[in-house]
Amino acid sequence: MKLLHSFTSCETAKTFSSNLFTVGLIQLDGNTASARWLLEEVGLDPAKSGPGKSYYNNFGFFIDELEKVDEKRLFKTRTYPYLYLDTDPFTGKGIALNAEISFT
Repeated sequence: MKLLHSFTSCETAKTFSSNLFTVGLIQLDGNTASARWLLEEVGLDPAKSGPGKSYYNNFGFFIDELEKVDEKRLFKTRTYPYLYLDTDPFTGKGIALNAEISFT
């Protein structure tokens, strides 16, 4: 439930929020398990402008330890180390890609 609250509070606290997860790695060992998920988060706080406006762009890992209780895998611990964190304003600049892409 804490995990769900974490995601829903992030979504409701930000004007814009995007989360991208990769397929995780899960290792089972009897009644315990460990998992690792690479993710990217991008967010903009509710203030449209002014000193309260903040930006958030990061890459990191969820590193989880789980335990089996009553035949359910429950979160025991979660750490969230960042590989990259940028809080500078979004520039809105992109790079034009002139590649021809065929889907056939």
